[in-house]
Amino acid sequence: MREVLLSLVVVLAGSVSLSTPSAAATADPANLGTLGPVLEAKLKEWLTTWRAVQPALSVEQFKKGETGHMGPTWDSLHIDLSERNPKLPLYVFSSDMRWVVDPFGALRMSKQNGAILAGFDVDNSVFLIDRKMSRQRSMLFSGPSGGTHEAIWLWNDGFVVAGYGEGQPKEGCGGGPTHKPILYLVSIPRNSLTPYVGPESCRGVGSEYVIQKVKKKIPNVKFY
Repeated sequence: MREVLLSLVVVLAGSVSLSTPSAAATADPANLGTLGPVLEAKLKEWLTTWRAVQPALSVEQFKKGETGHMGPTWDSLHIDLSERNPKLPLYVFSSDMRWVVDPFGALRMSKQNGAILAGFDVDNSVFLIDRKMSRQRSMLFSGPSGGTHEAIWLWNDGFVVAGYGEGQPKEGCGGGPTHKPILYLVSIPRNSLTPYVGPESCRGVGSEYVIQKVKKKIPNVKFY
């Protein structure tokens, strides 16, 4: 009887651990290597582009920064998620369809004479949309020296934003700034954002990545 009870406890314990996979997922890992296979698969295009200027780049090289809050508080706002919205193809939906990430807050788009016109503001941000509560919040503000390239969902309430930034001028770079890839791990339940900064190089990947991505998803777009 004792052996039967012990076996039942083991089975139940295993069931609990299997039923709560997000508990470990929502913790900020000390090293992104724990998410390496997922990031390599979901950010393949982004990593490949950066490896053109940093051939030895790997996910394990990204160094964890200080975890902070996601950003300002929520604003009540109705977001047009119909086909009338020219940015719709660029939005990234969570698997349960409640959450939406707009990685390109600086990108302004409008429809005109059958074409879609697009241009960038000087400052960039990322928007998180909560469809259930009809609200939106912004995060990851940056000026012209940085920006965002991609957003991917890791689970229903956690996602990663891939972007870039500039470092200090370096003699070997002709006196110009260095460039670095950056990954931001966002947990909605914890209201947290953790940056992971990649190695610096003289050349980098900037807004041209966004332009090519937009053109691929929206063939009739025209940048001004």
